[in-house]
Amino acid sequence: MELYYQLLAIYNKSDAMDFFKRYEEFIVPISNEIIIEAMDFRKQHYKQNLSYVDCIGYTIAKKMNIPFLTGDKQFEEMANVKFVK
Repeated sequence: MELYYQLLAIYNKSDAMDFFKRYEEFIVPISNEIIIEAMDFRKQHYKQNLSYVDCIGYTIAKKMNIPFLTGDKQFEEMANVKFVK
């Protein structure tokens, strides 16, 4: 979702769609289980005002045993995060 939005910000719709399709094989499906776990995580951290997309991304990364790559300050001190700026 974020990838496509950023592509739209840079390219016209047709080019954005072409680029998006190149990465389609890397898209991870979002199950109901992931949604529930991500929203539980968001609720637990409600004071940090985390976005829905970031909570889903963080949850998927955790499930896949890979670091969550982000530049969002709210995640800087959390476990399983690779903070980049």
